[in-house]
Amino acid sequence: MIEITPGFSVTDAASDPACVATDFSVNGAAVGDAYTNTIGIDEAGTTPGPAGAYTSTVTLQLVDNGLNQDSCESVTVPITVNAS
Repeated sequence: MIEITPGFSVTDAASDPACVATDFSVNGAAVGDAYTNTIGIDEAGTTPGPAGAYTSTVTLQLVDNGLNQDSCESVTVPITVNAS
């Protein structure tokens, strides 16, 4: 499971509304939802390499919600990856 780290919230110096996880989509999942990958298959459709090595990418998209999202400009968004 890949998600924006729970509790993420940033407010810019102008005190615009907070930038939060529900402003983003992870790998095309619904806004604010975690992305879950099939165990043993990476984004390219290949199985893990030697010693369980796993290579993939994550796409993070700020989704326009029609409201002021200025606090999301130029922020570093923390990502949590849970593997099992």
